[in-house]
Amino acid sequence: MMDVNHAKTILLTMIGSCGGFFAAALGGADVWLTAFVCAMGADYITGLLLALVWKRSPKTENGAACSQAGFKGLLKKGAMLLTVLVAHQLDLAFGLEYLRGAVIMAFLANELLSLAENLGLMGIPWPSVMQNAIELLTTKEEKKQNADHCQRH
Repeated sequence: MMDVNHAKTILLTMIGSCGGFFAAALGGADVWLTAFVCAMGADYITGLLLALVWKRSPKTENGAACSQAGFKGLLKKGAMLLTVLVAHQLDLAFGLEYLRGAVIMAFLANELLSLAENLGLMGIPWPSVMQNAIELLTTKEEKKQNADHCQRH
């Protein structure tokens, strides 16, 4: 019979291995991917709180929580991660180093805007430093896209 500590070690090893595999498939757990995943989590949690506690979700008619809306939100976040995976694979295939980063920056800016909207609906003011970060991300992404466009032509 397996003791609890041994079972815990096996479970944690499996979780760590899966996490490492997914991080590597997405191009590594660098600061950009970590920031993106954190923003995704914060957006999902604040959206859930907005629906469960404040009953102000724009996803439903009555503002309350809906399992279908929550599931749809998770699927969207999964599709974003899938897009990062494809962008990383395209970087590898074509010997590039910017597609993954551009995709993450675009999605990160979107997640931060959604987070700002959720907090606003909760009555929590969005810090100006975070607004500056969104503007910086958007500017950086646009510059990267313009530079990439010039390199191709």
